[in-house]
Amino acid sequence: MAADVATSAPARGFFHPSGNSRDLVVCGGFAATGAASEIRRANVALVLGAGLNQFTMAFGEAFGELAEVLQVDLETQTTNPRINHFISADNTTVVAAVLLKLRTQNFHAPRRLYLDDNPLTCPGGDALAADGRLDPHSLMRQLNGILPANKFVASDGGHFIGGANTYFDLESRDSIVLLGTAFNPSASASPPP
Repeated sequence: MAADVATSAPARGFFHPSGNSRDLVVCGGFAATGAASEIRRANVALVLGAGLNQFTMAFGEAFGELAEVLQVDLETQTTNPRINHFISADNTTVVAAVLLKLRTQNFHAPRRLYLDDNPLTCPGGDALAADGRLDPHSLMRQLNGILPANKFVASDGGHFIGGANTYFDLESRDSIVLLGTAFNPSASASPPP
């Protein structure tokens, strides 16, 4: 299929698309600006196993107003009011059935016109921010170049929670844990050992 793919932030790195599809990496608030625009342009969004919380939905802005949003999940009902069609089922079974149906109909995706040829571009940042402190954009780019390719990132909640998810190259879906999005803590602390 020639479909764009993206994941929720905690599942980043799940897809390794072939030449027929583009990985827009993350859907929602942590998406690169161009990727978010491409996702909003979709006529149809097929959501497989994602809970569609406020972050994945970019506080209601993730999908275009006219997009048909289909959700497949093991839950018994939709996890977000934005869903147009819901199927309570195993993703593997549904995807296999959809692909079989498309193949038997000899479906070929039409050539798509992209809004952004490089939708994953993020702001490069400056050496220092306007207030004289480190610019988080350039800091995250530099850290991405310094840290080994096979890295594991655990990120708390807060203002810079999206930094690692947006700027780091991560090898697999097990490369990042976003504690802030998983548990929505207002504060977190651990007692000293």
